[in-house]
Amino acid sequence: MFNKTIFPNGLRVLTAPMSGTNTVTILISVGTGSNYESKQNNGISHFLEHMFFKGTSRRPSKMEIAAELDGLGAVYNAFTSSEETGYFTKVGHQYFDRAFDVVTDIFLNSTLPVEEIERERGVIIEEMHMRNDDPQSRVSYLWEKLLYGDQPAGWETLGEEPIIRALKRDDFIEYFHSQYVAENTAVIIAGNIKDEQAVVEKIKSTFGSLRDGTSRKSPEVSESQIHPELIHEDKKTDQYGRGLKKKDVIAGRERKSFDKPNRLILKHPIPIGRKDAKGIQHARKSGGIDKRYETCRAKKYPKSLRPRRKQMPVLHHSGKKKYPDDKNSENKTDVQVHPEKSDNRKKPERA
Repeated sequence: MFNKTIFPNGLRVLTAPMSGTNTVTILISVGTGSNYESKQNNGISHFLEHMFFKGTSRRPSKMEIAAELDGLGAVYNAFTSSEETGYFTKVGHQYFDRAFDVVTDIFLNSTLPVEEIERERGVIIEEMHMRNDDPQSRVSYLWEKLLYGDQPAGWETLGEEPIIRALKRDDFIEYFHSQYVAENTAVIIAGNIKDEQAVVEKIKSTFGSLRDGTSRKSPEVSESQIHPELIHEDKKTDQYGRGLKKKDVIAGRERKSFDKPNRLILKHPIPIGRKDAKGIQHARKSGGIDKRYETCRAKKYPKSLRPRRKQMPVLHHSGKKKYPDDKNSENKTDVQVHPEKSDNRKKPERA
């Protein structure tokens, strides 16, 4: 159960009192992300999120911000997606006022120091490299790129390295003033709230200085894919994700129906290789993969998509190798196992 309050400037407040907890969570959410960017500033939403923790007019250094929140035993972080950017902390309810003061300070009064922008630029680029080296992360981006192409919905949230290297402080200020406005912001308080009305009044007085205005809207998504498509990317790496090989493929399409139009079929990788060719065949025949096949674990695959390791011979008690999962196992020639490696050896009798 939660209560929603909308202030005259458009700021939304959601309060959710919970009696069964001793903590309280503060989240400030802004309706902006990579979908609201242009080609010239792709990645600025995520970059700006990082910069909010680098110093404010009241707490000039990032160490002051971190030390104060750590001193409260707080859990705190921020996130950026294609449509939302959020800043949150979770503390014991007795520290609500102090945690609220810190989070609202970084949201309203960040100074965006030039030297910190230059330092954080390298951090962002290294984060790009790290995600590109992780098949699980990389394949999610490739899926959106395949589905939406060269438009904001198909761009990487982190942006592209040349763009990140070119962003200046004025670009951040312009984007901040454009998107971080009252009507595009929501403040959510959930947990052990002693006086809900007092919390609402506190938010009203704190965010009274937040800019009025209309934020930039995301462009309408163009969906031009009419046939199943594949995207394939090779990358030499010594790192392997669980269930993935060096060649990772996404197969998918949009399915239109009366009850769920434009429903996405698949957003996860299918490991494709010489021993997993049935996966591609299934994708070609069905025009997509059902969501229940979205995991890479063999036991979750339909039989036609299970990796061939399920077909490896197992040792039979007779000392021969059997192929129990293979329909043609009766036509295979059993391979005699060396007697001393067989598990039907006679065990020594006890004295």
